[in-house]
Amino acid sequence: MKPRTITLPVVDGTDIRFTRLSTTDGLSQRRVSQIVQDDQGFMWFGTQYGLNRYDGYDFKVFVPDPRNPNSLSGVFISALFKDRDGTLWVGCDRFLNKFESATEKFTHYQSRRSTTSVKIRPECCG
Repeated sequence: MKPRTITLPVVDGTDIRFTRLSTTDGLSQRRVSQIVQDDQGFMWFGTQYGLNRYDGYDFKVFVPDPRNPNSLSGVFISALFKDRDGTLWVGCDRFLNKFESATEKFTHYQSRRSTTSVKIRPECCG
């Protein structure tokens, strides 16, 4: 993989740090398609093999567990979104998963469409 430079407009960039993270650090897979930071400061990474929560030191990986009905509904993360209330929503397969941070459980909402993935579109950007 050839590294490339990404330029971002930053007004006050004195406190911003970038660190490269990989599977050797605990990330479940190299290809990250979704990134969100929650209200507690955790960084969330959606991959093709689960949802990864990073606290700045360690990863916790959320994947489906057939013995646990409150686990993530699918392994391929197609969408990740934090709403105005700070709730984390995860799209995978034909389900939308609401993450309950206090219990670390997921509530599943099945898509009515016959598509194979869920897309999240905010109603407004304000």
